[in-house]
Amino acid sequence: MSKPVTAPTDAANPAINGVNAPGGPPQAPAALGWDRVVTQIRLMGRMSGNWDGYGADAPKPELLDAAIALAGSFERRGDVIAPYVTPTRDGGVMFLWENDRHGVEIVVEEVDRLAFLYLDRATSEAIEFEGSQTQVLTDARVLDNIRRSSS
Repeated sequence: MSKPVTAPTDAANPAINGVNAPGGPPQAPAALGWDRVVTQIRLMGRMSGNWDGYGADAPKPELLDAAIALAGSFERRGDVIAPYVTPTRDGGVMFLWENDRHGVEIVVEEVDRLAFLYLDRATSEAIEFEGSQTQVLTDARVLDNIRRSSS
């Protein structure tokens, strides 16, 4: 699994850091998590090229939009917890779920092409494939492995 890079954050903005905003209505943890993901993806749009100091491309607006759509699809399912998100070096967005044993990456590479990687560190089992958002969201292997990586 590739090592994620830190997405932009704003310590003064509670919506980014996963806490209820002062004066705003309290939010349920699941809803707040997906709000945080969407906020972080939107903030990636402020990044310019070479954001990592090694020549990375700026996040591509159309891939940010596709990532926001993917986040919305996961949130509407209601059975997937919010992941860590980070920009990729080639202008895409990576969704990452991981625990001590399992890890899942979904990378928005094109507007309707996602790369999926699952790794079981204990057995070295790995599953990789590419597909459309619809294929990824309806593939039982994807959803089962995200759940494993989220617990």
